[in-house]
Amino acid sequence: MHPDGHIQVAGAFYSVPHILVGQIVKVHWDEHLVRIFARGRTVAIHSRCPQGTFATRHEHRPEHKPAREEAYVANLLSKAEHIGPQALAWSQAACEARGVRAYRLLQGMLSLTHSHKREKVNWACGLALQNQLFRYKILRRLVEKETIVTQLPLLLQNHEIIRDLAEYAEEV
Repeated sequence: MHPDGHIQVAGAFYSVPHILVGQIVKVHWDEHLVRIFARGRTVAIHSRCPQGTFATRHEHRPEHKPAREEAYVANLLSKAEHIGPQALAWSQAACEARGVRAYRLLQGMLSLTHSHKREKVNWACGLALQNQLFRYKILRRLVEKETIVTQLPLLLQNHEIIRDLAEYAEEV
């Protein structure tokens, strides 16, 4: 089970009691229900939810943030800080806005540095933070867009076959 206290089934995330974080659980699901088992007994039952959404039960969350969860978040934020100040600020804002659901988002952001430069990821985080965007797909597209923009050649303004802009103004 993931440190955020959720398991993933068919692209959706379902909460499990926090005391089971880090342990292996068994899951049975059909088109209506998701049943989660630990040590041979049922520990949670959820209605199926759409892909990309979270089903979190209040009683599955601890009353206070466990030390291991705080350490996990601190580790993610430390890695974000190595990317850059905008990545750190975006990560902190994502944790505030999404709570425990931000952990996977931060992991995704960190994974972008495997295929893109840190500067590009940092830039995309800054842009996403300005617009309060806390979704991995959006962040990934911003990083890819920045890559495309930097690869495009600059448009020439002065060339022998390009007319001066003033000539076009005279025509109109």
